[in-house]
Amino acid sequence: MLFHASTLGILLSLFITLLLGACAAFKRVPVPVDVIRPAEHPLPSGSKLAVAGFEGKQGSTIADKLTAKLVGTQRYVVLDRKYVEKILEEQRLPLSKFYELPPDGKAKIGKLLGAQFLVLGSIHNFDVTDRQSTIPLPKLREVRGRDRRGREQTYLENTQVNAKSVSRQAFFDGTFQVIDVTTGVIESAKSSNLKSEEYINIVDPQPNLRDANDSPKFMSRDLPDKTMLLSDLQDTAIEAMVRHVASVTLPEVRIYLTLDETTDTTLSMFKARQYEAAASKLDAVLTAPGALQSKEPVEIAVYYYDCGLCWEMLRSLDKAEAYLARAIELYDEDLFPEALLRIKQRKEEEARIESQR
Repeated sequence: MLFHASTLGILLSLFITLLLGACAAFKRVPVPVDVIRPAEHPLPSGSKLAVAGFEGKQGSTIADKLTAKLVGTQRYVVLDRKYVEKILEEQRLPLSKFYELPPDGKAKIGKLLGAQFLVLGSIHNFDVTDRQSTIPLPKLREVRGRDRRGREQTYLENTQVNAKSVSRQAFFDGTFQVIDVTTGVIESAKSSNLKSEEYINIVDPQPNLRDANDSPKFMSRDLPDKTMLLSDLQDTAIEAMVRHVASVTLPEVRIYLTLDETTDTTLSMFKARQYEAAASKLDAVLTAPGALQSKEPVEIAVYYYDCGLCWEMLRSLDKAEAYLARAIELYDEDLFPEALLRIKQRKEEEARIESQR
């Protein structure tokens, strides 16, 4: 059978139009969501981190120690500090200028490093303070006198002397950020205000006098070396940073599908975390008599898929699994089996944790 060239062109155009129409039957909308898991592992194990550095006093030392501590967790791939410094030098970016970059600018440098996350911070105050003051010391002194019978007696009398004191304490004040290199978003920012134990040394001007029971002199201690005090507080700050990296949670993304007024409305509900209301609205369409007769399988599959997402967010995993399985039966779309696999893994995780209780 022979077809005229124009006829073939028309048929081909019609086929392409129908194909594009089927592909464009729905629109994908990425929606960041907070997912509560029974055992959440925030930054994925094996994430590639780069400690870009810390601006301020002892910044380089803190960056080196933090890198070593993160390596010691055996949870992340941590880039070598010398390599990081070399890349920054090649980009003619001293640390002070690097901090002036917007988050997306920092993310570009992170991509050059080959990192997934950048760790950086600023040290605003890291020092030891000595405060001098005068403290009244309650004392007891012996006083000679006579009793009622005229006999000589020795009495203890309350008195007070002024003693010089020095209190020594270390302070750490800094900020700390974790930046997602892929998005340029600051995933976490934290301020640390730490201080060491306060040490007080009191010099008694009259040690020959007996101390009263409530004398502050009993708090007196030799003052520790300033360098040692700063080193101990620095280690405490770095441990807090390591814990903070481990606590960073990344919002997950769900791909919501829209194709008509109903799914546009439920998308707004989903974004507003009104998951139950969205699920009820979609369910109403799926269960209404004759409501699906005029719809194509792909459209019905979208309803089941979106409804499954809502039930997932409500942690009704059995319902979510049933809806997603039905969507797969109706239409072949990569999103559907991916979502179903995620639900099954979540159920297995919950079952495992429940068995360990």
